[in-house]
Amino acid sequence: MQGETRAPAEVTQGGQTRAEASLVREYLQPTDEKSDEKGMGEAQQVSLATSPRLRLFAMIINVLVVGELFVAMYFAARTPDSLTPVFFKVFFSLLVPTLIVAFLGRRWIAKAEQ
Repeated sequence: MQGETRAPAEVTQGGQTRAEASLVREYLQPTDEKSDEKGMGEAQQVSLATSPRLRLFAMIINVLVVGELFVAMYFAARTPDSLTPVFFKVFFSLLVPTLIVAFLGRRWIAKAEQ
């Protein structure tokens, strides 16, 4: 569709037609009827980035991950012949439970903040 131009009256600031802009606005602003059909009410926006408890929790998880990295490097250095497999075995066996605790803890803090 080369050379296709639109009449200046029907083009909005963003280069869309008024009909396209209307569809975008309708899509981005769901109506109450749509949310009631899905069984969900109004969603409340919670800013977890400013929560002091979440920041403290994130710092604790970060320290734990760095500590796990050190422990895995220590055990891997003790067996230089199988450095990589030992590192992966120790690090990921410590990391997975930490990530699970981090995920569940973040959800718990989010519920407590609401």
